[in-house]
Amino acid sequence: MTIIPDQLNQWFPHHRQQEYVSLLMGRVGLTRRRAECFVRLWAYVWLKQVWLKQAGTNPNG
Repeated sequence: MTIIPDQLNQWFPHHRQQEYVSLLMGRVGLTRRRAECFVRLWAYVWLKQVWLKQAGTNPNG
């Protein structure tokens, strides 16, 4: 399964991503770039998990 950036932004809008980025920068002390990468990676994994559950597939075999 491939998720393109537009799909990710559709499910998790950029303005919401930025709220989490700001939170990570302030509370955890991450750089903006690291916080952005973390938030997008988290969103990708979450979205993939949701899609796999809806498809009824098990990612672990």
